[in-house]
Parts: sequence; structure tokens; C-alpha cells
Amino acid sequence: MTESSSHRYLRTLVSGKKKRFVQDGFNLDLSYITERIIAMGYPADNSLHKMIRNDIDHVYNFFETYHKDHWKIVNVAQEISYSHTKLCNNVLVHGFEDHTPPPFLVLLQIIDVIHAWLSEHEDNVVAIHCKAGKGRTGTCIASYLALLTKLNEPDIFYGSDSILSTTVNFFSSMRSISASCVNVPSQRRYIGYYISYLKGEVPQSVLLAPPQYRLCNIEFLFFPSNTLLITSIEIHNRYDPRDKRLPLILHVNNTQSVYVSFIGYTGATCPGDNAIGAS
Repeated sequence: MTESSSHRYLRTLVSGKKKRFVQDGFNLDLSYITERIIAMGYPADNSLHKMIRNDIDHVYNFFETYHKDHWKIVNVAQEISYSHTKLCNNVLVHGFEDHTPPPFLVLLQIIDVIHAWLSEHEDNVVAIHCKAGKGRTGTCIASYLALLTKLNEPDIFYGSDSILSTTVNFFSSMRSISASCVNVPSQRRYIGYYISYLKGEVPQSVLLAPPQYRLCNIEFLFFPSNTLLITSIEIHNRYDPRDKRLPLILHVNNTQSVYVSFIGYTGATCPGDNAIGAS
């Protein structure tokens, strides 16, 4: 097996059940969701990552071959970066964290960017990617498909209760051979929020000034055996998810908890804000 064929094998292995673009010498983790909307894995410019991911040079050649002067890439992965100059600066970045939905205003920005570019010229295409081109990518594309449904088929959009499942399932069917792609519940929920927004069910004021909550305590339902179990977690008063060094306060109990509670506070301190250790 030659080096190039080895790379092709590794990339195909890593992409799993995702549909690949295999044509005219290209073998890319890339799928046409529609004729003008593409989902793909990220373009790697690191020599090691090129072995298992889309080679950035191959990605550039693909777009120059099939969509010259009419392509744009939207990177929605917060943790992924690469050389934009190798892609003629045809890259827009609107990243958010993996396994999470985008902040709603960020989702609106992504949808606006996609729609503006596709409306500019009938030959324009857009490629959206996160890391694998599934969850975060699917969240954004399914949301945009909901917008297209509203614009092109308003009777179906306003009359159907299944727009969420229809758009998500369509994305999965075009991106994957057999697997579902948008599996994180919060990502699916945010697609539903966007559909509610399109239907006018979300006030604009809530989007511009959303309520802020601080999670102070989480209590879990356990049926312990003979061992001690952690039955609640108290959030440190200065906890920041970006700073992994700040502690969580673990409460250990050997009794059964029979309920689950998530307590949020707005504009107020939480009980035990000054606590540092377990009580």
C-alpha cells in the first residue's frame, strides 16, 4: 500500500459512516446536503492531522475545481484554526464549543451569513464545518433548512409540527450512510428554539437581553449500595467553565436522594457563596 493510499484508508476509517466525496481523484470527508450547502470535516493544515482529516490543499482544489469564485467556508468550531490564506481567505469564523448548541445570537449570525452569501449569486455555495462536520454543523444547517422552508413553503412551515425532525433527519440522511448526526439534546432543542423564533413565538426583547441564571447546586438521584456516593455538587462562587482549576464542592452522603433539583438564581447570590470546602 503506497503512502497516498494509506492516507486515504486512514481518512475513510476516521470519517466512519459519514458520506464522502469520492470523484475525479478527490476523496474528502465532505457531503452535499443540497446543491449549494455542503457539510464537511475541517481542513487540516498540520502534517499529522492531514493524514486523517481533510487536507487543506485538497479542499482548496476541490472548491476551485467545482465552484471557482463562488465558494465560502464557515467554521463553527471554536477550537479549530488553520491557515485562511491557503483558502484565499474565503473563511468566516463563528465558532462555539463542541457538544453544545451555539449561543442563540451566534446562531442568528451564522444563519444571516449563510443566507446573505447564497442570496448574493445563484452559483454561490457555502461549506459549513466543525470538527467532524456532524453535530454543530448539523445544528446550523438544519436551522437554515428551516428558514428555507419558511421562505419557500410557508404553508408547510406554519402548518407542520415536524419541521425540527424533518430538517434534522434530512441532514443526517445526506451526511451519513446510516447514523444520526445531531444527537446532542441541547443542539436539537436549539434548532427547535430557532423554529419558534421564525414563527414569531420568541420576543425580540428576550434575545437582546436574555435572563441570566447561575447554577448553584445539583442534586442527583442515587440508590447507593455499601459505598459512599456523591449526591450533590455545589458550584464554586467564582466558577468559570473556561478555568478548569476552580473547584466544584462535592457533598458526600450515604443516604438515598429521592429527587433531582436544579436551582438557579437571578441577580442574587447563592446560599453558601463563601464556602470553599465541602460541608
